[in-house]
Amino acid sequence: MRLSNNLNSFTLIEVLIVVGIMGILTVAALPSFGNFADRRTFQNNVDIFAENIRSARSKAIDGVVVSGKDANWQIIPTNNTATYVVKPLFTDGTSGTSKTSTLSGTGSTFSCVVCTIEFERLTGKRISGTAGASQDIVVNFGTESKTIRVYETGKMVVE
Repeated sequence: MRLSNNLNSFTLIEVLIVVGIMGILTVAALPSFGNFADRRTFQNNVDIFAENIRSARSKAIDGVVVSGKDANWQIIPTNNTATYVVKPLFTDGTSGTSKTSTLSGTGSTFSCVVCTIEFERLTGKRISGTAGASQDIVVNFGTESKTIRVYETGKMVVE
């Protein structure tokens, strides 16, 4: 009886070629992964800041009373830094306890001409900035940027 000489396996050279190709593809993909992580950090910064704007407006609309006082609500990014503050502004001109937050990631900053966004109590209308125009806050991260426009009605758009 004769043994069959049919081989149903890969040769060593075939396996080495496949492993080499996989290694090249992995090395090529690593820089893209770093960019993906940076883009994700940037988008998270924009989303969190936009949510804080919505929260300040919501507190104004709901007429949230702080320390027994009526208040408008403000969100104030500091130009050319990564820091912003959310706080109530009482009708007597004093302000309540503020919450300071910072964007994540090295190189994150805000750009703004009029940085204070203030929402009117009960209406939620923006009462800061130029009447009739949007108030723009730019969130920067490295070479990328997104503009958050807050209109006089309180409507917010991320572009």
